[in-house]
Amino acid sequence: MLDGKKVKLVPLEKKDLPKSLTWVNDSELNSRMLRVLPVTQLDQEQWYQDIVSDSAKIVFAIKTQDGAKHIGNTGLYCIDWIHRRAEFWILIGERDYWKRGIGEEIVSLIQQFSFNKMI
Repeated sequence: MLDGKKVKLVPLEKKDLPKSLTWVNDSELNSRMLRVLPVTQLDQEQWYQDIVSDSAKIVFAIKTQDGAKHIGNTGLYCIDWIHRRAEFWILIGERDYWKRGIGEEIVSLIQQFSFNKMI
């Protein structure tokens, strides 16, 4: 778990999929993700299975600091363990949490994790 002042990042779990599915099927959010609608429940479950079985992917659920609410997902894809690089992404799906500096905190938490824990 990665703790910030506003949010905490915890490993994505299967129980987080329904909320994630809602976000990826939201047309406004989707237009920013370059995805094609719709994503089915089966698609979402396959995405999750891919994450848990691929050592080149790490995905976190973004939770409120008290852990009560799942507000988004973030992670690293295409992790190259030899050359020490990866692709980073964030999805804050809950609009009530936009424009609060949460993205900046997530970037900082992922940087700390990447440079201090993934050695």
